Amino acid sequence: MLRTIYKPNCRSCAFIEIFFCCLIGPGLAIRIICAEQPYICDLDLFVATQQNLSLIANLAHCDEESEEYLAVAQSLSTAELRALCDHDYEIATTLLPIQTVGVQGDCRSYSYVAALSTSERPIPWTTLERLARVIPRLLHNINRVVYVIGEAVEFPVSDITRTYLNDFNIAHLQWADRLANEVLNGLDEDQRRDPALEVCVNRIQQMPVVMVPIHFDRDPMERKVSTLRSYVLRPFITNDFMTGVAALPGRDIPEKSILEMARRIRARVPLTSRVMIDLTAKPPGTTEWE
Repeated sequence: MLRTIYKPNCRSCAFIEIFFCCLIGPGLAIRIICAEQPYICDLDLFVATQQNLSLIANLAHCDEESEEYLAVAQSLSTAELRALCDHDYEIATTLLPIQTVGVQGDCRSYSYVAALSTSERPIPWTTLERLARVIPRLLHNINRVVYVIGEAVEFPVSDITRTYLNDFNIAHLQWADRLANEVLNGLDEDQRRDPALEVCVNRIQQMPVVMVPIHFDRDPMERKVSTLRSYVLRPFITNDFMTGVAALPGRDIPEKSILEMARRIRARVPLTSRVMIDLTAKPPGTTEWE
């Protein structure tokens, strides 16, 4: 019977309300971002967006009298401007040539992903969260902001790893998903309780793990072919799945758990480039990536 009705019908049932979960969904099919070629709809606009993204993320390093600085500053509140200019470290920005679904206005949007990274330690999660709120508001062709775990990304990404929904990719995503959920449940690599890890599954409502066709850390001068893929963790807090916020490491979910998820995925899932965490609220992002 469940195959003939939709989510709102299911949730209207008292039993479903008591044991609330996301029904009926396509599962991992929407957690593999498939692509045959990079999404760059307008090269000039792509380059301009990358430049503006870097400007916003590193506003503190800009000349306050420059036209670029003033154009951004007039779109921010005084508190936002002060918050984005209170650091002296660099935040690397990478515009990813893929599309993900989001919500802008009353409509769905398919736009770019902005990837932030930094070698600053401790990781400045609060600054990254502020940027994740500001960037989609100022750059309307970006609807999702992620943080790339690890050292700062040095090289741009202009192509993708050709990716299809097949048994090979599904198996790799299942592996990454299992590893992340083991950490979420406080288990070690032998699936035994790890006293060093907090059981944090009840801190969030959902945590999709998404495969994206992005191969980082390739020097364009070496002309390396894109062959690896990356994974995105999406710990999400919500009351109704209509709106919600990203779980922020160090506040909503232990940073140690997120970093351990990334470590295990990179170490154990073959052909993995990097692991990211989605910092986007809903809206402008959606819970899932597709």
